[in-house]
Amino acid sequence: MPGNNVADFTKRLQIKLKKERLKEIVSASGWEINGDVIDGLEVCVYLIDSTESTIVLFGCKKLDLIEPEVDDAIHWGHFLSAWDVIADPDMPYDEKHKDITIKFSLRALPTIALWPPVLKKVLSEGDKHRAHILIIIDRDNMESPLDIILARSESLLMNTASIQSIIDNYKDSE
Repeated sequence: MPGNNVADFTKRLQIKLKKERLKEIVSASGWEINGDVIDGLEVCVYLIDSTESTIVLFGCKKLDLIEPEVDDAIHWGHFLSAWDVIADPDMPYDEKHKDITIKFSLRALPTIALWPPVLKKVLSEGDKHRAHILIIIDRDNMESPLDIILARSESLLMNTASIQSIIDNYKDSE
């Protein structure tokens, strides 16, 4: 029929509904949403300050974790400088600081000794559960975080109570 201008918005509606469902999951897990929630991310990274109650959560693909080129890698201490802005409650913080901190963390992780065994486990295809990497940051140590903990779960995100339980268990084991 000539002049038929009927558009099918079903696909767009499904995408929108899926995004809304992801936002509901994130909120139900006890997290604040300050950006788009992207489906299809394979790894959740939680940057956790050991002294301030600060956690930055971000998702990425497994390929994002693979060692950057030597020219791209940065020392862990440079990452901590960016982290200071986020973890310090008296410092102004915005989306740009968060983006820089995330990028710096991905470039700094390969430079620390704790990282290679964790990366090997994350990249192994044997476990089909989502990888959740908890990086416990010690701002007094310019060489390395306190620890990196790998947890596996079917869930998109670990809720805040689960993370607190892992951290409490970590503190008790010291």
